[in-house]
Amino acid sequence: MENIVIIDSISYFRDLQDRVTWHSDYIKGVVDLKNKRLSLGGSLHADGEKLLIEKLNVNNEYLWGFNLYPDQEIEYESLINIKPKLGNKSIVIADEIIRNEVKTLILNLIIF
Repeated sequence: MENIVIIDSISYFRDLQDRVTWHSDYIKGVVDLKNKRLSLGGSLHADGEKLLIEKLNVNNEYLWGFNLYPDQEIEYESLINIKPKLGNKSIVIADEIIRNEVKTLILNLIIF
């Protein structure tokens, strides 16, 4: 069973790390930029995306995938980031503004 949590208020990383599914040495996550929340955990970014869309009725144009490491390193790579209509034709978030919004939201919600 995949363990995925939705975070919409400040949470401590140490409290989250045992509640979510890890992928090797990092955790997959999805940021909802419109509603200022994120999902953390799961084997695929699509798992967190699906949870946010189905349970919280989120539009996927506001969802961006990332990988989070315990040392606060963030990778902005995910198949769900391919959004040609929004100008993102790669798995990497190309837009610096969106990357900064993703990083800011993650670091505002997760205390290391």
